[in-house]
Amino acid sequence: RESFMGGDFNNADVLRVNYSADYDASIHSEAADRWVLELKAKTPASAYDRILLTLQKGSYMPIEGHFFAASGKELRAAEFKDPKDFHGLKRPSRVIMKNMLEPAKRSEMVTKEFKLLKEIPGTRFVLTELGK
Repeated sequence: RESFMGGDFNNADVLRVNYSADYDASIHSEAADRWVLELKAKTPASAYDRILLTLQKGSYMPIEGHFFAASGKELRAAEFKDPKDFHGLKRPSRVIMKNMLEPAKRSEMVTKEFKLLKEIPGTRFVLTELGK
C-alpha cells in the first residue's frame, strides 16, 4: 500500500496487479458497450477493499477504475487510455491515476514498450540486482 516512486499509484497498482487472486468479481452494472465490475477484496491484505472497474465489451479493455477503502471512501480513480499492441497483446499504454484524497494531485504512467524475455537469468533475483 506504499506509494510507488512517490506518486499517486501504490505498489500494488503497478507491481502486483492480480485481480483474480485478490478479489471476487461480480457485474455491478452493464451498458450496451461496457460492463462495470465490482471487485471485493478476498482478504484485508488486498490493496483496496473494493474496486469498480469499467471494461469495454468485446475487447475487455479497462476504461476506468475507482478504488475504495474499507470505510467506503474513494481513494483513487484511474483512466486507462491509448490502447497499443504490445507483442500481440492490446493494452492501455497510458494510465492516469487521480488521488481522490487530494484532487489536485495525479500521476501518469506511460508504457512505451514491453520487452519479452524467453528466459530470465537467475542472477536477476539477487539483492544487488533489485531496482535495475
